[in-house]
Amino acid sequence: MKNLHCIVIIVILILIFTISSVYAELFLEVNQNAFTPGETISVRGYVKNNGSSQEVFDVSEHFFSDKFAESPLFHNVTLEVNEMYFIRQDITVPKTLPSGKYHYAVTSVAEDGSISEQKRVDFTISGTLKTFDNLSLQTFSNSACTIPKSVFLRSAGRIYLKAFDTENAYLTGKVTLPKASTVKIYFSNNIAQIAITQLGNYAIDIIASRAGYQDYAKNLEFEVVNSLHIYENRTNLCNVNGICDQGENIQNCPQDCSISAPDTTPPATTVSGIPTSLTTQLVTITLTATDTASGVKETYYSTNVAFEPNIRYTGPFMLYRPGTYTIKFYSVDNAGNREQTKTASRQVIINAPIIKVAIKPVTTPTTTNSQTISGTRTQSASTVIVTCPTATVGTVKYPTATTWLCLITNFKVGANTITVQAKDAAGKVITSAATYITYTEESGG
Repeated sequence: MKNLHCIVIIVILILIFTISSVYAELFLEVNQNAFTPGETISVRGYVKNNGSSQEVFDVSEHFFSDKFAESPLFHNVTLEVNEMYFIRQDITVPKTLPSGKYHYAVTSVAEDGSISEQKRVDFTISGTLKTFDNLSLQTFSNSACTIPKSVFLRSAGRIYLKAFDTENAYLTGKVTLPKASTVKIYFSNNIAQIAITQLGNYAIDIIASRAGYQDYAKNLEFEVVNSLHIYENRTNLCNVNGICDQGENIQNCPQDCSISAPDTTPPATTVSGIPTSLTTQLVTITLTATDTASGVKETYYSTNVAFEPNIRYTGPFMLYRPGTYTIKFYSVDNAGNREQTKTASRQVIINAPIIKVAIKPVTTPTTTNSQTISGTRTQSASTVIVTCPTATVGTVKYPTATTWLCLITNFKVGANTITVQAKDAAGKVITSAATYITYTEESGG
């Protein structure tokens, strides 16, 4: 029985050693728990290699709430034993960021794709201004505002302007006539009348204001002609068939696209850029959403490696790390219709030579006030950027296609943190690494 106990203990020790060999210690903190506009959210932390050999980690940083999410930042980090990658993020709170509870999350993923550590700090933001997210304008030909149009006959004499989803805002505005003169607009119950006496384009400019809200400017144009038939033939945008066809909307085809009936159809989102087989190239994913009625408001997506399930789509995004990805996405239109979540038809498999940058061991501590640091990079197309806020950084040089070096001078007394980033051929920061040099002045004799 004693022998069995010894065997169990040995197995446990082997498992502990195996796990610790790729274990990343992750520390994260924020400077305070509550913020108001203009204050700075300072997130600090580190990822430390507690293993027994050099390890490579993918570190993702993500700032989000239930109403707001930025695209995650990804860093590919090579760490020697006991070496640390420092996390430093400063975010100034804008005055229109939605108030509420926020999070800053960091995930460390080992080279084999397993999550080695996750940390999240929580804090609140208050005192910010709300925004008029859904306010819209539409011109009509009748006082009941049931016949929307953007092109009018001069013989009509006047048009009607209605503001929707104003959230009880105070509305002021003006209209610029075709001959450049301006006339004030006065609203009653969110409806204004505008006299039309000149031929040509009219430009409406509206300001919505309310206590606790950011002032919001909205503009709209309409045209006055002598003949609608001439206008339709000239624009060739509107089929005038009673159906709001693809490419037509309330602005370019008011005859077919009416907002008098509620929009109950959700947007349609498609994904492109997914390879059909194993690829050796970095993958760029593009999401395209369409909505011919009220229009697309926002698109959201997630991947199986993202900390936050709903990331607001702001443009094409890249998948850098080798592995298998599943992409989910959906869109919301301006009428509040939410598309059912879609999943990419196949998983994305990447086997790409991703850009990496590494720093060779430095001399620390040191009594020399300058040091040439050097390292490697995996792609000759990448550009290496070296920063050190407490010292003077020289020009980065490239002795070979896969190596770099840089002279740093004028260290401050104490620890000097050096960050090295690599950009791809398109100028996007792909990966980074960090180290530090402790400078001590020589004591007098």
